[in-house]
Amino acid sequence: MKISRRSVLGSLLLSAVFGPGLAMADTPVQKQTDTLIYLHAVEPASLFQWWTQATYPKREILDSLVYLDENSKLHPWLAKSWSQKGTVWTFKLRDDVTFIDGSRLDAATVAKNFDFWKKLTTSVPDSYFKDAKVVDQYTVEFHTTHPQPYLADMLSSALFGINSGPSLDRDLKELGEKPIGSGPFYLKEWKHGEEIVFERNDN
Repeated sequence: MKISRRSVLGSLLLSAVFGPGLAMADTPVQKQTDTLIYLHAVEPASLFQWWTQATYPKREILDSLVYLDENSKLHPWLAKSWSQKGTVWTFKLRDDVTFIDGSRLDAATVAKNFDFWKKLTTSVPDSYFKDAKVVDQYTVEFHTTHPQPYLADMLSSALFGINSGPSLDRDLKELGEKPIGSGPFYLKEWKHGEEIVFERNDN
């Protein structure tokens, strides 16, 4: 069958006039939801920050002392200020941070995290860290074996996210199943092989 040029132009005109309306009518209206679904190729073996290469579970749950912006500039996070003098870095902490288990952020909690990292000999090199000292309730010092001008940059990593003090009393396997932080989300449920559910932290 021969199709005339007029027929083609007529069809195009009808599509231009009625097409958008028809397309909208055929498009299902999507319900608004507060749930974000993220698909990942591989399930992490653990949610403990040193045992997973995936950034998403660490950063959703754990806050760090400081953070780097897109221009590599440091900003306050759990720490409101910091300074370096030789081999000593001093961090002044916020006094309004509560972990999801109800415990509070203080200098003893940060020092406890430091001691915990030190026990993981494969993750925290002795060339960087010597010890941590509680100065007062909201001031902690990190001592290094020699001057480390980029220590604060390193502590911005999700690897150095701060866990609640009581949660560090558990063994590593249990900590990896349910880390406890002060981040924007907390782990609500983990069905291995199916899904990991994070709930918004309203604190």
